Amino acid sequence: MQPMLSIIVPVYKTQEYLERCIEAILKTNYQKFEVVLVDDGSPDECPQICDRYAEKYSNIYVLHEENQGVYAARNAGIEYAHGEYIAFCDSDDCVPENSYELLMERAAQTGADVVRGLVRQIDKNIGEDCVKKRTDSILRSATSAHYCNVYKKEMIIRNNIKFQPFTLGEDISFMIQILNCAERIVSVNEVTYYYLIRSENSQNKSAIQIKDFRHYYDNFRWREWVVNYMNSSEKLLQMYGTQMGGGLCPIITKEWLKYSKEERVQCFECLKNIVKNIDWEKQKVNENGYLWINKDKFCKMTESQYTNYLRKRFYLIEPIKKVLVR
Repeated sequence: MQPMLSIIVPVYKTQEYLERCIEAILKTNYQKFEVVLVDDGSPDECPQICDRYAEKYSNIYVLHEENQGVYAARNAGIEYAHGEYIAFCDSDDCVPENSYELLMERAAQTGADVVRGLVRQIDKNIGEDCVKKRTDSILRSATSAHYCNVYKKEMIIRNNIKFQPFTLGEDISFMIQILNCAERIVSVNEVTYYYLIRSENSQNKSAIQIKDFRHYYDNFRWREWVVNYMNSSEKLLQMYGTQMGGGLCPIITKEWLKYSKEERVQCFECLKNIVKNIDWEKQKVNENGYLWINKDKFCKMTESQYTNYLRKRFYLIEPIKKVLVR
């Protein structure tokens, strides 16, 4: 007997893509599934589209929530889901017809807590269409692409695994908990998800295309959260402890200098906690490549001192180096 699969779709301002997403899911070859559409207070026509599909199909359910962000929508979907397994699909993406059949057949064969697939990334802006191989650092590879997998709901509920309240990195914070709690993870070497990067002239760009302080700050926040979580787990430290520097320390660029002092202070506090909680003696990378300075000197600095150092580095030292190299 097939186990039930709950496919959770967070929905927000994607009316030009939503029907395409739902129709792709409905074409799945897997028979026993439900779709949980979580309307995150979308101000466009998405709520009405969700309701129309729920009226037409008995296995489609709609949750209308106040706008809190995609992390909250996914968490609400997890709580509502009736299935033994859970999958996630963003409302501007698609899945191949055989994706859930492949993943669930492997789950039935192995009894695994997690079955992972591969992602095909399609970016029409630059003409890219490629399968994303797991060739980065083992840590970043293991924590990427939560949406091409299926998960045992019982494991998620028993371990209180949740998406964390970030606009960036909420998927990695989820996957690091999965890696810590799952007893068995298996893979299928097939594409199970189409990640579609929206057109630059799309009415509503995806979160990864939006550049503002909230996203910049969250790039520090999620990393700080994951570093602290990993340090609480001997299992994760043994598996990935030597890759924390390269996988979790942000690379500081000139973008740091465009924000106000108050904004930089917030980022600086997160960055200092990240640097202090990584055992740099065990890392395969040097902190200078990320901070532009030795970790010991950095940890003694204030935000103002560090910002002044970066100004000199970016606008004086580096330009002089380039001239000398010529």
